[in-house]
Formats: sequence, C-alpha cells, structure tokens
Amino acid sequence: MKKQIEIRMNGLNELGVREVNEFYKDNIQEGYCDRFELGDRWTSKRTKRIKQPKGFGLETELYTIDLKQYIIGNEYGGGWFRVKVKHIDCEVYEVELVETFNRIVL
Repeated sequence: MKKQIEIRMNGLNELGVREVNEFYKDNIQEGYCDRFELGDRWTSKRTKRIKQPKGFGLETELYTIDLKQYIIGNEYGGGWFRVKVKHIDCEVYEVELVETFNRIVL
C-alpha cells in the first residue's frame, strides 16, 4: 500500500490574504491588480495529491500565483508568490492506494 496526502483547497485563509497582499502591495497600489480576499483561489485546481507524505507540513508549497511585479510601471523579477498549506483554508486527508495486479494469459 502506498500512502499519499490529498489536499482539498477552499481558497486563501486570513494569513494567505495578508501575506499575498503584502507581497503584491506595489501592484495593488499602482492598480495593476485588486486586493486579494478570503477564499480567492487563483488556480483551477481544487485538490492536490502529494505523493511523498514525508516532510509534509505547513510549509509545503501547493502552487504559485504568477502575477508579474511592477514598481511604477517597470517590471522586475521575483513575481511569483508561493502558496503553501499555511496560506490555504483546506481539508487534508491521508489516502492509501491499493494496487491490484491481474494476470493476463496470452
């Protein structure tokens, strides 16, 4: 049996909103994007499977928000905010995978 972690994501939590708004504060000030709010998803993924549960925790990265950063109209690098488990309102499940082998006679 293999174990995996499944995370069902319900959007940003208070910490996530605070940190992503701080990260993109220049973009928000210049009007390049709106402020993030509770429950914002910024991804089409609603679940994610982590195949190696060893080392799984609040710092586990789930996805990135890839807005480009701008300061007074000039683009600069480092525009990806890394969304971690601690930033998300989520449900975490341990999943056990069972493999079944059927012999086929040719």
